[in-house]
Amino acid sequence: AHPGSSPLNPLFKFLHEQQFDDLCELDSSSLIPSPTFRSSSSGSLSRLDYIWISPFFPIPHLWSSVSDLTDVISTDHFLIVAHFDFLELKDHHAPSYLKQRQRCRTSYDFHSASSVQKESFASTVSALLPAISSLSRGIPLNQLWHQFKSSLLSASRSHFPRVNISLSRPKDIPHELRPYTRLSNSLTHFVISLKKMTTISQLRLAWSRFFVDFKPGFLRLFSDQMCLLNSLPDPVNLDEIFIATSLSLDEFRAQLQTSLRKLKQFLSVRITLEFEKFKTASMKSAVAERNENFYENKGKFITSSLNKERRCIVLDRVLVVDLPESPKLLVAPEEIKAAAITHFQNVVGPSISPFDSLTSLPPRWKRRYAPLEQFQESLYDPVMAPISVSELHEVISLSPAHKAPGPSSIPYEWFKVLPETALDFLCELMN
Repeated sequence: AHPGSSPLNPLFKFLHEQQFDDLCELDSSSLIPSPTFRSSSSGSLSRLDYIWISPFFPIPHLWSSVSDLTDVISTDHFLIVAHFDFLELKDHHAPSYLKQRQRCRTSYDFHSASSVQKESFASTVSALLPAISSLSRGIPLNQLWHQFKSSLLSASRSHFPRVNISLSRPKDIPHELRPYTRLSNSLTHFVISLKKMTTISQLRLAWSRFFVDFKPGFLRLFSDQMCLLNSLPDPVNLDEIFIATSLSLDEFRAQLQTSLRKLKQFLSVRITLEFEKFKTASMKSAVAERNENFYENKGKFITSSLNKERRCIVLDRVLVVDLPESPKLLVAPEEIKAAAITHFQNVVGPSISPFDSLTSLPPRWKRRYAPLEQFQESLYDPVMAPISVSELHEVISLSPAHKAPGPSSIPYEWFKVLPETALDFLCELMN
């Protein structure tokens, strides 16, 4: 039957009445559906196979095709292929799903950086910032803030270690222990990558890159374990060491893997000990804080004793039932936001207060809400006074650590190592 006509089969008639779509291939000349079955006895062609989709199927249908597979396999049926536009599928996903699909975000770890790297960061920021005299040339404030932010971000990319933070698997490792796990993970990845190296030049290049980054981090954590690094081959003389051993590349690579596994065992043991120490110290600190709150802050004591988890609601889909006969499911962020605003603006209804203006209030409350006839203008002086560099220093020194940065991507810790020229620029920018 033609897709636009009413079918005779009861099942097909039901699907047709429910507005299901028959994804058939139409013959270009006759505009009738192409056959999908050839009888092995009579050789007659008919349409026996179908693909139907619901009218609520979210993916747009592009075209369908029918292929005769007689030359490939022994069958009476043709192959029906329906093509869909799955590129539009992401528009129908919830924002929470789309956020998880973003595998990771890049951050620059201030806490694992050395003192030399922090000093280099401060020097680079000072060199990248424009002169303070440029603030009085009529440059827009947004442009000046962008220059300040770009200087900090550019300097951090050059001097701080780069870290990829997973969005689907949040990190539960404390900041104090992440240098240990990062060191262990880098060693594990290098040991695994040894299998892919087929020449001594590849091994020398990879070992040189790894050892240059691994050695400083290892000595920062284990300054008394230099003997473990001395047992490893020197990257500079790796070719001479390989020739002197008279081993094949596979045997030399296996020998290097054995040495690295011993180092990996040492790291695993030390990481376990550090985690146990941190766990014990955290428990003692939590007990001491709870005991202190019992006497000084009853509210915090009750909250911590109940052990309630903080929860939040993620509004990633909304069912609009203004018209009960045709409810609508919203998944686009803009539509959800508009529907939520409309709902909360109208859910309460108009005010039931009998007073529609200040003049209709009783005399007692009219005096309360009447504007002041006179006030001391000096009340605004502390607020309008320019910010000094010393005040900025004090605020920065009191800022908390290990907090997630805001939209600027600049954490508090970066401000604490800024040079005086950068702080002067920031102070002028604020004023």
